[in-house]
Amino acid sequence: MISLNLTSPHQKNEIKLNRFYHLLRNNLSLITIILILTAIILLIARNTLQNNFSSVVAETSLIQQQIRGSNQKIRTINEQLNDLTKIQAGFIPWSNISVYLAKNTPLDIKINFLIISPMVITQQEAEAAKKNENKNKSWNITIKGIAKTRDDFFAFQDKLQKSSLLEEVKTPIDNITQKENIEFEFKAILSDKKLINQAE
Repeated sequence: MISLNLTSPHQKNEIKLNRFYHLLRNNLSLITIILILTAIILLIARNTLQNNFSSVVAETSLIQQQIRGSNQKIRTINEQLNDLTKIQAGFIPWSNISVYLAKNTPLDIKINFLIISPMVITQQEAEAAKKNENKNKSWNITIKGIAKTRDDFFAFQDKLQKSSLLEEVKTPIDNITQKENIEFEFKAILSDKKLINQAE
């Protein structure tokens, strides 16, 4: 078989260029379609990531608000606990002196007044107390009442002087000049530490 080529060289060049053009056009179309699909996929991915980021930011801010609220509650509770600790540290069981007097007062003694007041201290004593870690305070205590007889008065005075709660129990001499219905007044010193130890 004989192959004849009747096309001119100019036509041959045109055919080659036409084929090359169609091949290039097809390849560029394919590349364009691939680029468009890639762009669509990237846009979808970007929107998905942006939505996820927004939801994560919203959840994080919500969690931070909850944590702030919890921290504030914890701070408030800690402050209340500190206040309670300070109150408990300053607690003095005053009822112990009443219980002690009720147990140790003879039947023929009537107590009319029980006065407890802070002991007045000098400036030097106050400075020494500030430096001292033991912050026990001393209190002046005054007990006023009536004893039926002198013997009842002396028995009560003896109990007060032997008391583990009281120190420096003193009474005016006027108290023992009468035989009956003796109006008495005892003055003594009472310390927080002894009251607290008595409670334990």
